[in-house]
Amino acid sequence: MMRILFGYLAIGAAILIFYAGKTLFKPRPLKDRQSLGERLAAMDPDRHKLSYKLLHHVVVPFFGSLFMVTCWPLLYAWLLRDHLAQKKREAEDADAVFRVEEKDLLGTVSIEEIEAGAMIIDPMMAVPAVPFGHLHKVWVVFKESLDKREPAWRFRRMHKTWGCVDCYEGYVRYRENDLGTYFITSKQRANPAP
Repeated sequence: MMRILFGYLAIGAAILIFYAGKTLFKPRPLKDRQSLGERLAAMDPDRHKLSYKLLHHVVVPFFGSLFMVTCWPLLYAWLLRDHLAQKKREAEDADAVFRVEEKDLLGTVSIEEIEAGAMIIDPMMAVPAVPFGHLHKVWVVFKESLDKREPAWRFRRMHKTWGCVDCYEGYVRYRENDLGTYFITSKQRANPAP
């Protein structure tokens, strides 16, 4: 039983030595730049008192070391939980990328109909009198991705980002069950996501 206890504590001590060495030998900031700890200590008016020095240089390191030596499995469980949570966040971020899917398609529209409905007429001449106004160059790039006489497909996509649901509308190239480039004409905030 004592061998198990000594082995357990020896593993904790090895972990403590590893992390203490990692902390002590990490690159220091440039001499003219203070670390965050040094800046926080400089803001504390009690930093010159003996009680402050004892607390920050003896008591806290002692109990932190004692905790690390005796409770190292908890620390690794915590690190594992954080690692798995990070992986989950990365997977959610990958899913959060906007993409049009087949279920979002509403129907086909000819290029002529789209341009007729999107013609901008501004009496103050602040917006060019072309389809989609200031976005005309982007529209031309999208239009060139379509074959001649090929219709565009209208889409409406509800997309969840940052805890909110946004409704995107626009046009997409859809050819032989393949969704290609898209052109967004409208984005509106729907409601907070459940």
